[in-house]
Amino acid sequence: MIIKSLKLYNYRRFKQLDLEFPENLIGIIGRNGAGKSTIIEAIGWTLYGNRFVRTDKQDVRSQYVDGKDACQAEMIFSYGGSEYRIVRKLKGKNAISEASVYRNGQPEPEAVQDRGVNEFIENLLQLDYRSFTTSVFAQQKELAKLTTLQPEQRRQAINRLINIDRIDRARELVRRDRNEKQAFINGKRSALRDIKELELRRKSLREEKKQQSAQHAELQKGVQEIEAALTAVRAQFDAVSKLRDQYAHWDAQIGRLQSRLEENQKNALRAKAELRDIQGAEKELALLAETLREFDAVKKEKQALDENREKQVKLRSRRNELQVVQDALKKEEDRRLHFQADAEALPALEKELAELEQREKALEQRRVKLREAVKEAHGLTITAESRGKEIKEKLENIESLGPEGECPVCTQRLADHYDDVLQTHQAQLAQLRQEYREYLQSEKQLVSEQKENDAALYALRKEKEGVVKKLRSAQDAQKTVLQIDGHIAGFREQEKLIQQAIAGLGEIDYDEERHHRLKARVEELLQVQQKAARLEERVGRREGVEAELTATQKSIAELQGEIDDARSAQAALAFSESDYL
Repeated sequence: MIIKSLKLYNYRRFKQLDLEFPENLIGIIGRNGAGKSTIIEAIGWTLYGNRFVRTDKQDVRSQYVDGKDACQAEMIFSYGGSEYRIVRKLKGKNAISEASVYRNGQPEPEAVQDRGVNEFIENLLQLDYRSFTTSVFAQQKELAKLTTLQPEQRRQAINRLINIDRIDRARELVRRDRNEKQAFINGKRSALRDIKELELRRKSLREEKKQQSAQHAELQKGVQEIEAALTAVRAQFDAVSKLRDQYAHWDAQIGRLQSRLEENQKNALRAKAELRDIQGAEKELALLAETLREFDAVKKEKQALDENREKQVKLRSRRNELQVVQDALKKEEDRRLHFQADAEALPALEKELAELEQREKALEQRRVKLREAVKEAHGLTITAESRGKEIKEKLENIESLGPEGECPVCTQRLADHYDDVLQTHQAQLAQLRQEYREYLQSEKQLVSEQKENDAALYALRKEKEGVVKKLRSAQDAQKTVLQIDGHIAGFREQEKLIQQAIAGLGEIDYDEERHHRLKARVEELLQVQQKAARLEERVGRREGVEAELTATQKSIAELQGEIDDARSAQAALAFSESDYL
């Protein structure tokens, strides 16, 4: 056997282990407790099941997993030119064992369950569990113990490991069996008699046989005489037996005829009793005839009251329906009045909304124009301010240069032009300051107008929102009014149909007390009618019963004649029971 792979799941310390075994020599090394022995044990458990584990099978499953998780080992090995795969599992809280073995990758297992797989492996390897543990695999520490044993103890341990102790026990059993059989043979030999004594006994028995032969011949002669007498008696007995059989035949025939006669007599009595019962039924039926004549009239009157009762129930139902419809109609009309006022305000609200939208559009346009004007005014103000700063800087520069300074533009001496240049720049600066104030005032005025326009636009939009809400409410009210109009039309149509149905029922004459009395009377008469029907059925059988009685009486007379004839024939046999005995 060559092991190729081993897979473990939830087996002792291993959550999952997947080993591939290469060919040639394999060594498994690791620190104490790493699981070396567990791997070897898992191989044995896969082959031979729970007999191989060193603890209870509940402890085989890893303690780190849930009790519902399965513990599984799967091993692939080759043997005799075929490849085998064994799978063993412990499943469920009670660690129920499952096992299966497959050959050459076939989907159907060769064997299943613990017992079947164990037997398959033992037959395949020609090794049972104990032979495997002694010849192939020794348990951990089993071999190390040999070095500490006394010579005799070591011999016994080795014998146990290789099963020589079984040979010793078998040899002892053979020796014991041989001694028992030898004692049995010796006992039989001592029980044998002396040969001379047996010869004398045989001679005596031969003499006794001659005497018995002579007696047998005499007895045989007597037997022949008895047989001759027996033949004569047997002929006489056969004649009497034949006569007795004929007598018994007629006796049985008479018994059968008598039984039929008695049965017919019973039938005749039963038919006569039934005829008397029919006569009584005829009388009772005649008495019920007058009562039954009342039944049709009572039933007819009851049916009329049933119809009136049904009409009355329908009338009440229709009136209740009419009341319900009228109440619903009144409710819908009240609702219509409630919504009608809001719906009627719709045209005015639509006109008001249109005016507000016109005003909103005008304010929007003014808002755009004011925004552009503010922007333009602000630009002029900035321009004037910028030019003013520029001229002011030039003026300050010229003042700082004085009359002897050079012109910053033409680089000539200012000299006599100094005052003119100053006056010119001062006049320009004053003009720009006046323009700046005018532009700034215009910008402020435009901003103020812009804010007023925005405030007016905001107020108008708030007003528009209120109008839109009122308009939507009015539109909803108008839709509701239209719906209510549909409901009212439907209720009025229902009211009309129900009133027509009430009119169609007309006036109803119904006496409830009379109706109850008639129903009770009809129940009584129904029972009388049922009783009369049963009586009529019985009376209707008169003709058949009379015919049956006539036929039965005829059969009685015929059977009585047959019985008399049979008794005459039996008496003619002149048979006596004492002669037969």
